[in-house]
Amino acid sequence: MAHTNNVRRRRSASEVKVLMLDAAREMFAAKGFHATTREIAERATVTEQLLFNHFASKQQLFAAAVLQPFEALAEQQLVEWQHVVALGDEPHQMMRVYVEGLWTLVRTNRALFRALSTDPFGAHVTPVLDRLEQLTAEIARRHGYGYDPHIAVRIVFAAVTALALNEEATAGRSEADIINELVNTFAAGLTRGR
Repeated sequence: MAHTNNVRRRRSASEVKVLMLDAAREMFAAKGFHATTREIAERATVTEQLLFNHFASKQQLFAAAVLQPFEALAEQQLVEWQHVVALGDEPHQMMRVYVEGLWTLVRTNRALFRALSTDPFGAHVTPVLDRLEQLTAEIARRHGYGYDPHIAVRIVFAAVTALALNEEATAGRSEADIINELVNTFAAGLTRGR
């Protein structure tokens, strides 16, 4: 008679942490900050106590699962955008680079952005938008545009993010068509009054 071994392999600390962070991103995306640590622990197949051994509070877990990855992705996008602005490309091309980059960032990190969407202009997004505002103000100054960089950055960010997250709103249209329409609309609006 053969003996079956039903012993589960012990997961490494790094595997457990990844499971907890993935579960937290999923639950925060689904329920916002209302997701409970108990739900997150169950989703990660760990105890709530183990979750708190790694993260002292739900705020710390949110920061590790959502805010830190967002900040890293946003920083990468900002570096690319700064490079485009420094090259002095024409505004339509700069808008294309920004919209395509933000669209791709949101589409490939939907859970992360859904988790952030409970407070889309909160303290975690404001520093990124402020840096974009500085770059946008430089473009306006350089090209003689009359838009308000503070408002313009937030309109573009909100519109691109909302459309990238809401597939129903863009049903039947290709990604290229959506991006082209966004770029053309924003470029036309921002380059007015030249």
